[in-house]
Amino acid sequence: MYEVFVTEHAKKNLAALKKHGKQTLLQIRRVLAELAHDPYGQTSELHAPLHAYRSLHVGRFRAVVQIHEKQVRVYVVAVGWHESGSRDDIYQQLGRAILSGAIKIEAGGE
Repeated sequence: MYEVFVTEHAKKNLAALKKHGKQTLLQIRRVLAELAHDPYGQTSELHAPLHAYRSLHVGRFRAVVQIHEKQVRVYVVAVGWHESGSRDDIYQQLGRAILSGAIKIEAGGE
């Protein structure tokens, strides 16, 4: 069983999702908690520049996670709305945060 940690960046993302309603937040939190049981089965690999991360789909929302096998931990790095091509897309936001140095790609993920 993995320990699931929500990073400060992801906590801010979750707080911003309150505008989508309490039920949406509860659904996202339930799915994040389920990562403890099977993080690989519930997520899919991402490609460059986010190759160190995996994506969890919750309707139109995405949670971006990084799995650390040696620590038996899953880090929730970002959570947000997914809309291809949009500047507000969670993958676009995360890519910008990584490029700016606000989020570091951790070595030792999978």
